[in-house]
Parts: sequence; structure tokens; C-alpha cells
Amino acid sequence: MPEIYFKPRPESVKPSCVVVTYSVTNNTEDAIKTLRQNGTSVHYIIEKNGSLKQLSLSHGNEILEYIDDSPEQQRPLEEVQTFYAGKSSWRGKESVNGYGIGIMYINDAKSDITSEQIKTTLELLNRIRIKNYPEMDFQRNLVSLGEVAAKHIALKNLLNYQELATCGFGQFIETTQEQRDNILITEDTSAEKISELQKNLKAWGYDIEVNGKWKWEDNDPEAKDPNKKYKSTEFWVSKFNSRYVPDAEPDQAVVIKPAANWTEADAIVLSRILEKNLAKKEILTSNFFAALSNNDNTSSSNQETSSFTKSLSK
Repeated sequence: MPEIYFKPRPESVKPSCVVVTYSVTNNTEDAIKTLRQNGTSVHYIIEKNGSLKQLSLSHGNEILEYIDDSPEQQRPLEEVQTFYAGKSSWRGKESVNGYGIGIMYINDAKSDITSEQIKTTLELLNRIRIKNYPEMDFQRNLVSLGEVAAKHIALKNLLNYQELATCGFGQFIETTQEQRDNILITEDTSAEKISELQKNLKAWGYDIEVNGKWKWEDNDPEAKDPNKKYKSTEFWVSKFNSRYVPDAEPDQAVVIKPAANWTEADAIVLSRILEKNLAKKEILTSNFFAALSNNDNTSSSNQETSSFTKSLSK
């Protein structure tokens, strides 16, 4: 039976998030070859020099072909779903393929995403937003593949998220090394505080279980369940660090496992990005930040987090 590389989205479903990933190849030809071998696809491929390739809809969904960007295609490319996320979830909705727009960078997973690629990304996202989906919240819902699909990895610090966020696409909160070094929550922290952290990571969009456990113990039935291991707090804190508080140099990004400790920097980033969504009636558990502000080991710079906590109670 031939592979299907795209199909119509579920009835009445419009795109509501943008998912970025990289090819782990040095060129477009190898990337497309890998996509074909895996029976996967994305909407757009952005080459190192900034050239934009888009999925061709001209030859039927059993043929995976990418062509030079053609904004005047007979219908918006985003109307179809492609297959890049697999088992996935974002903000409580499963099957991200059904409502996501997939963008792949040609990148070897070690080098920075180029300035030309960033420029093309901004042009593409602006076009999608203005022409087709002005109602989409691109600031809230531009995410890395590793955030929605547990088995994948985040883009870490290879992508200049700060430049994208400045233009209204995705999140970036700057933190200091002192804040990144100040550990607030570990596996030895109380179950109550870990539960609050879990609730807030879940409110942000992660597919995490709220159970007060940092990780599965060897005698836990969950430890033997291959799906459960992708829902542990340790696992998702590592994901969060990889995306929002990266601390590895680009050429080390693949070999260094992001720290699985919750730091002051993490708390500041999560509080800020959740605070931005309070006006949009997002669920937010303020007790978590109150607990952090009372932590004896919190440095004076954590006053930002404490101030945010106080603002919630007003």
C-alpha cells in the first residue's frame, strides 16, 4: 500500500499552531529522501540560503515532492495536514498533525539556523498570518517539535527564538547565568511543590501527568510502560530547559542532555509566558509561584517571580 504524504484536515479544523523542526541533514535532497523513507512530510522546507520549498499538491498525495515557493497555489497549502509529529499533543489536544503547520529547517543539528533562514521564516509566517489565518495566536503557539511530540528533541539554542519573538512569533525570555544556576526544585522536593510545577507545565501545553512524582521509581508500574516514561516531570523539565533555558553551546547541543532541575530561570520564564496568557483566560496556578518565592535558596533576583505572584492575587 503506497504512503500517503498529505490529506485534508479533519472537518472544520483550522491550523492553530506552527511546529518547527530540523532535518539533521546537510541538504534538501537528503532531507526529502529521509522523509520518503519514513513516510513523513512537512508543509515547508527552508534551506540554508533562505530558499523556501513547499509541498507540492499537484501530483496527488502518494507522491512527496517539494517545489519552489508559490504563494499563488490553487489553495492555501496549510489547508492540508502533513505527517511530522506522530503521537503528539499540545495544550490538551492530541494529534498535532491535524491542526499544526510543519516547517523544517535544513540543519545538521549542530550549526545555528542561518540568518537567511530566519528572514524567510519571518516572511513566511507574516504571509500565513496576514493572508490566511489572522486569528491564530502565533506568539503562543509557535513551538518546537520536541514540545509536542515526546520522542523528538527541541531545537535548543540553534534557532534565534529571540528574533522571532520580537516579531510576534513564539516565546523568548532572557535569563542570567545566576538564575540558571539557582536550583529551586529537584527530585527531593515535596510532592506538593512538584504537583504545582506539573500543573503549570500542563497549563503551558505539555503532555505531563500531575501526580507529585519527579520521576518513576524502578518499582513503579509506570516505569515499565514505554508511554508513561514520556510523561514524567524530569523528562518534561529537561524539554523545557532545552527550549526555553538552553545552556549548551550550539556545537554541544546534541551531545549534552539538558539539566533536569527546575531553576530560578525556569520559574521566571514560565511565569512570564503564562502571565502573557492570563488576559486570554488561560488556567494558571499561582500557588506554584508563591511557593517558589518562599524558597530559602532563592536569590534576590527571584524577586521578579515574587512580584508576578503578588500581581496575580490583585
